Amino acid sequence: MAHGSDVVGERTVFGRKVHFYSSTHERSHLWGCYGMSPFPAGMPCYGLIWEGWCGDFYHIDEYLQVMHLGRVMANPGHKYAFLYALADPRAGPTRLVDAGKLMALCAYGQTGSPDRDEQALIDFLLPSDLYPLSKEDLRESPYYNIGVTHQKFTNLARRFSDAIFDSFHTFAKKHLTKGYPLLISGGCGLNCEWNRRWLETNLFSDVFVPPCANDTGSAIGTAVDAMRHFTGNAKIKWNVYSGQPFTFDEIDRTGLEVHPLDYGQVASVLLDDKIIGWVQGNCEIGPR
Repeated sequence: MAHGSDVVGERTVFGRKVHFYSSTHERSHLWGCYGMSPFPAGMPCYGLIWEGWCGDFYHIDEYLQVMHLGRVMANPGHKYAFLYALADPRAGPTRLVDAGKLMALCAYGQTGSPDRDEQALIDFLLPSDLYPLSKEDLRESPYYNIGVTHQKFTNLARRFSDAIFDSFHTFAKKHLTKGYPLLISGGCGLNCEWNRRWLETNLFSDVFVPPCANDTGSAIGTAVDAMRHFTGNAKIKWNVYSGQPFTFDEIDRTGLEVHPLDYGQVASVLLDDKIIGWVQGNCEIGPR
């Protein structure tokens, strides 16, 4: 991250002078992940920030200095979501919520090398710096409005997902060679399959992904960045159950059965394919 990517000064808020600190979106992801990670202060780490518009690797050294190791791909998250929109006859512009849908569809795709049509689309999308991508530019593609459950598309989804991961993995093997822990942040950090594969590469001593890897963790990250600047400390104590407490308001219980928690009963009800609403403690932080 370039020197000067943060803004420091004094501002007046409600008639009172306060220290002011502002930094970039990338910094919020990186420092949020670092601050929440279980690794001790001073341990060097690698960082991967991949989301809608950026896909970059970083190195944080023992003095909390950050070095940008390189950009692997522009817009990986947008490209991932775009592929779903390309096949969906109901879709217009790319919707970021489609990224999670494509991740689920990958489970239905068959493994194997891309065929000619798949490779042509992968070769078009991955190097592209265009944003936003236009679905109409690919009207002649065999995947245009093919339907998201079509086997040809689920195969493409899996191979496209693999191609994105392989691009980042190839860069990491070449440039991230010291075995430091890997911090993963950005919306692509919600991809469970990619997270599993990073752990299995054995390139890193450990891998950490916060529960709020996407923009829901940006406020935490900017706060950690400011704390690092003013105090030199970039570690925080936190708990995943830091969300809002459940409100026990009155609801219409028509058709519902209410029981105290009994694990045997829960297992029995699930075995009978029934639906359970389970309320316990605070909400987890992060997207749900």
